[in-house]
Amino acid sequence: MKSAYRAVNLSATWLVLAGAMAVLAVGCGGKAKVAADTAPVSVSMPQPAYPEAARKAGIEGKAMLEVTVGADGAVLSATLAQSSGNGALDTAALQAVTTARFTPATKAGKPVEARVTVPYQFKLN
Repeated sequence: MKSAYRAVNLSATWLVLAGAMAVLAVGCGGKAKVAADTAPVSVSMPQPAYPEAARKAGIEGKAMLEVTVGADGAVLSATLAQSSGNGALDTAALQAVTTARFTPATKAGKPVEARVTVPYQFKLN
């Protein structure tokens, strides 16, 4: 039983696309919204906890977050751009992204504040 839970737990981990986190803003469907030369790029993207009630109910979804990244690479703000269809999943995504870190966008070689759309995919297998 313990190994079955572990397999579900591992397969339910985020398709925040761990292998592509370094290119989240550009390569994972995230879109930079800035008049800059380069877009912010994810350096550290925490995996949100899958809400237990949603897991038990078999609820999946994709939350799209609008994230403002500061010139220092820290998340300044995050809002829900598109709901996953479940409030608990949306809240988990918003809580997780607040501690993400980015290489900031640049303009003329200098770091600038920018916005990116960050997808969080909640999927159970």
